[in-house]
Amino acid sequence: MGAGRSQCRRIDAAEEAAPLAEDILGRTSSLYDTSITRAGSQYLNVQTDVGAAEFQQNLISNGYNAVKQSEGATILNNGTNTFTIYTRTSTGAPGAQFFGGNGSIVKYSLGGP
Repeated sequence: MGAGRSQCRRIDAAEEAAPLAEDILGRTSSLYDTSITRAGSQYLNVQTDVGAAEFQQNLISNGYNAVKQSEGATILNNGTNTFTIYTRTSTGAPGAQFFGGNGSIVKYSLGGP
């Protein structure tokens, strides 16, 4: 693994929302990198190798419900926290945002399909 990358069983910033990927893709870990957060950034930025479909399935498997789906975006909520999974208009790459019940916000750069 490269510098700043760690192997983990959960996505660091929202542990309750990121379960093992073993049931979905047969893997037991995913990679994430928080070093992409620029100094002075208002929000934690996380890059992961988890794709949008896997990310969404992980959330659903952990009690999140899709409350709104439209072309290019899905909003999932568990009654306290909200995730929005979307396609970035600037790059076409998948991304997600976490909005915690306590006001925390985390931005994810998703990998894969």
